[in-house]
Amino acid sequence: MQNHPLQNEKLLICQSDPTILEHLAASIRTYFGDILDIVAVPTSKLSEIGYTPNAAVVSELTIGAVKQRFPETEIIMQQWDLSGQALEKVVSLPKNSNVLVVNKPFSAAQETRNSLVELGINHINMIAYSPGSNVDTSNIDAVIYVGIFEQCPKLNCQYINIGIRKISLYTIIDIVRAFRLPSIHVKEYYTDIIQQFTASCYRINHALKQVNNLKENFEKICDINNNITFALDENDEILLFNEMAKKYFDSRTTDDVIGKDYKLVFSRYPELLSYIASAVPLSDTLITINEQKLLISSFDMDIGKNKNRAFILLPISTLQKREGLVRKKLRATGFVARHTFKDILGSSNFMNQSKSLAEIYAQTDAPILITGESGTGKELFAQAIHNVSSRRESNFVAINFAALPENLAESELFGYTEGAFTGALKSGKAGMFELAHEGTIFLDEIGDASLPVQAKLLRVLEEKEVLRLGGVDVIPVDVRIICATNKNLEAAIQEGTFREDLYYRIKVLNLQLTPLRKRPEDVEETLEHLLVGDQALALAHRPEVRSFLTQYGWPGNARELRTVAEYINMLATLSDEQRAVNMLHLYMQNNLQSSGFSSTPDAFSLPQVPPSAPVSDSDHAYISPDLLAILQSIYKLQNQGVTAGRNSICRMPDAVRMNLTEAKVKNRLKRLESLGYITIGRTKQGVLLTDSGYQILMQQPQ
Repeated sequence: MQNHPLQNEKLLICQSDPTILEHLAASIRTYFGDILDIVAVPTSKLSEIGYTPNAAVVSELTIGAVKQRFPETEIIMQQWDLSGQALEKVVSLPKNSNVLVVNKPFSAAQETRNSLVELGINHINMIAYSPGSNVDTSNIDAVIYVGIFEQCPKLNCQYINIGIRKISLYTIIDIVRAFRLPSIHVKEYYTDIIQQFTASCYRINHALKQVNNLKENFEKICDINNNITFALDENDEILLFNEMAKKYFDSRTTDDVIGKDYKLVFSRYPELLSYIASAVPLSDTLITINEQKLLISSFDMDIGKNKNRAFILLPISTLQKREGLVRKKLRATGFVARHTFKDILGSSNFMNQSKSLAEIYAQTDAPILITGESGTGKELFAQAIHNVSSRRESNFVAINFAALPENLAESELFGYTEGAFTGALKSGKAGMFELAHEGTIFLDEIGDASLPVQAKLLRVLEEKEVLRLGGVDVIPVDVRIICATNKNLEAAIQEGTFREDLYYRIKVLNLQLTPLRKRPEDVEETLEHLLVGDQALALAHRPEVRSFLTQYGWPGNARELRTVAEYINMLATLSDEQRAVNMLHLYMQNNLQSSGFSSTPDAFSLPQVPPSAPVSDSDHAYISPDLLAILQSIYKLQNQGVTAGRNSICRMPDAVRMNLTEAKVKNRLKRLESLGYITIGRTKQGVLLTDSGYQILMQQPQ
């Protein structure tokens, strides 16, 4: 599994002791340094941090200061586990020895003492000690400390350094949960723990009988990921057999197998025996046991002069369940089809035929090519097909070639490996096809794909596998492909801009969508769905308006119809009904007739506004709703004494109502400047209304 760097995800580490802070930061960076922005500071430097971290790892001594400085930050209490270093010396201490357990602060010394007790070390009298503690040291036989000798009292006795404690598994899990990271990071920690504690367990096994308690704790660690885990010593005897292994191999107790030759324990599993006997390192090797597929991995554990091996088996069924959970989480990030056939408006014969054909296509996995003019709903149909297909529980990934720079197309579609090109993420990146595995990928505007990309798309269709940019390993993918275009691909083939072989591979099934001008009966039905309130419906149902809209050519199809509906909804808010009618007439005459298709009758025109209802200057000063919203936002910002920049404009209520993003505001500001309604000054000056802009605003209905 690849790591995916999380931009701006910040983890703060705050510890009062500089030595502990350095050790803690190094430990956490080992597992998360490549994907999180980690900053480690003592309490005294919290005020120098100029941002709010997403989460903070704190101790009992620093939690108060961190909460006060960053009240919204998620708090993770640091917890420690023993490193496993020198434990054989601890268990070798004579029974009833009086031993100081030294750490700082005193609560940390108590935690260290309790950890040793939990590991089964109960044959000695352990006393928690921190510098400054009022403890009688006259009868102390030994001192156990965690890496920092300076904290110990100066006594004439044995000193045992068990090493600075290791960050706890629970802290690792808390970090994974706080940043919603993959479980692979827990597995990395878990692998480290296996090697350290197995070595420690083996040494202690030859020192004291308390090894049984240690091994029980170690086996709990092995059970975290529900993997089947066992380990063999150099004599081929089993020295570790975790709970999952007992269940899988039908062993009643650990005593049934510990110390026995693996060939006897696994005598009923010849394939497993052959892999163990081969002594070849294994990494996710496929194996069959009892007609069940598993992945087996192994690694060496050198304990002194002894050569031991550990084995991990993962059932494919378990892996598939985990993969399913990952895919569900991916769906939550946006790779989901939100529309169904119920969202596709229109009940004309053309539309009903298209829906019926699409529902039939959805029952297959064959590639589909959806053709039609811009605005006819090609992506709506693609999403609806996915949502009734057998792949509906998996991802729907869409990519638009018209909006994708050619130099980025390959890396976005197929992904890339570490170092594939300058600026590539360190951990590489999965492509759209990998993200769509077992789901659907929608390739919109396929006619705009370059010829090199077309060649690679053809390979994916033929081979059902992808090769990341800069990679050498092919990745199998199971993807349903739906393509869409408003271009004539057959003409593009003749021009040499589209591959003929790709055309016939994506056009196994073809769905041709009918433009709105050929199904006028859908215009009124769609409008009724988009209009809000009786006043808007009354405007649209006026005979001259209804006749005009059903005969209009609709070059923008459903998108243009939605724009008209938004304008009618705006007019419906006016208190003067005749004024609203006049403005709607002017809007259609000025904005629709000039762009109509030839199918609109040349002699067709709207009735003139009667003399009894003269058209005011404001009626002629029409400005589209989105431009008007921007002018209103600029006006309000100037009245508030706030600089009108793109960012501040798009956050104003008028702009939010029109769904104007910062990019859209930028384009419309250029249009307003060309009309003479605004001037765009320097950064600090922002956008300013001109006299013409003020006049336009004053002419609009209030």
